[in-house]
Amino acid sequence: MAVLTNLTQYTYHKAASRSGTLWQRQGPTLLLALATPLLLADLVRHCLQDAGLWTGPSSSMYRDDCDEVSGIHGLACLTLVGWLFSILFTYSGFVLMISAVFWSASLGSKVRRAWSQIQAAT
Repeated sequence: MAVLTNLTQYTYHKAASRSGTLWQRQGPTLLLALATPLLLADLVRHCLQDAGLWTGPSSSMYRDDCDEVSGIHGLACLTLVGWLFSILFTYSGFVLMISAVFWSASLGSKVRRAWSQIQAAT
C-alpha cells in the first residue's frame, strides 16, 4: 500500500513541472489514484476473510461444486466475487498503473525519438 500511495504522491508532485491542461498534467496521478484501491481490493478481501470479518458464501472465491481448483480449471471455478476481486479489479488496476507510469515518464515520446534516431543512423 505504501509503495502505491507513494508512487501516486510522486506523480502528483512531478505534475507541477508539466505543462498542458489539467488532464495532461494530472492524468497520470488520477490513473494511479484509481489503480491503488483496485490493486489492493483482493488483498483486503483476503485479510477480511482471514480475520473472520467477511464470512459466509458471499465471500467465497471458488464455487462449492468444483473439485480441483488449479491452473486454467481454477478460472472456471471462480464465483462472482472471485472474478471481480481476483481478475477484474487486479488486472484493471495493473493496466491503469502501467499506463500511468508510462504516461508520467513520457515513455511514448522517448521511444519514438529513439526509434527516429535509430532509423536516421541506418
